[in-house]
Formats: sequence, C-alpha cells, structure tokens
Amino acid sequence: MSAIRGLYAYLASVQIEFTNEAGQSVSVGALDLHQLGNSVQSADMPKRLLLSVGNQSANESQFAICGNSEVEWVVCDLMLWRPVAQGIGLIDVAADLVRYTGAYADKLKTIRCSIPSNVMLKNVRIDAPDIHDFAVGAESQAFGVKVWLTFAEYL
Repeated sequence: MSAIRGLYAYLASVQIEFTNEAGQSVSVGALDLHQLGNSVQSADMPKRLLLSVGNQSANESQFAICGNSEVEWVVCDLMLWRPVAQGIGLIDVAADLVRYTGAYADKLKTIRCSIPSNVMLKNVRIDAPDIHDFAVGAESQAFGVKVWLTFAEYL
C-alpha cells in the first residue's frame, strides 16, 4: 500500500521553528489534507498548507510511474505569513521570510530521516518569498513561501 497519505500526515506534524528579525521565537505548523478549507483567516497565520491540488502545471501536481516499482510524488508546502494588506509592505516581512526559508532548509534533515524507509526525498525547491492567493474565489493575498518536495516511493 502506498505511503503517500501517511507522508502528508507526517509533514503536517512538522513544525518549522526559527527566530524572527525581532528576536521572537516563531513556530509554523501545517494543516493536514482533511483540515484544509477554502480560506485561511489572518489570525491563523503564519500557517503552512500542504496542497495536493491547485493551479500547478501537470508535472507539478501529478504522480508519475517510473517503471513498475517507483512512484514520484510532488507535494507543495505553502506557508502563508501575513496578509499583504497588513503592515507597510515587503519591508515588514522580507527578513522573516528569508529566515523561514533557512529554517525549512535546516528541517530537511529531520524530514529526510523520519519518512518511511521505502520513500526517499529526491528533490527540494524553495521558491523565493512571494505573494500568494489564500482564499478560493477571492482576491485575498498573503506574503508567503512555497516549498516543493519531490519524493520517490518504491512499491
């Protein structure tokens, strides 16, 4: 049986922890697939969303069978930091978003060592901090970071 659902549950349990630019400790948790809604309230940010669907191109949102024994999964881990409308703009968030990306990179060793033995973390792409939509059908935007995790599962 595939480990993909358990992989999502594990990633949701991971906390990304760092010290922000103001010297405060920050811990960013995630919503598991069954907890996703059509929007995220600003009071709940920062928050990570583990996305299995979305507006990605086909090679980013599907699985590919490589031979008969390997499945490649791509998971989008989107962190929403704060609504764009709050604060004075990018100057308020840029340093904290860069610190978050560093903390995520540091956490990869833990992730790599904690996944099932038949799953391998093949590739990680951490996109530069950007502005992301966070409400379905609305024009709500937040500063955030997307991390693309590519896993190979050997069946």
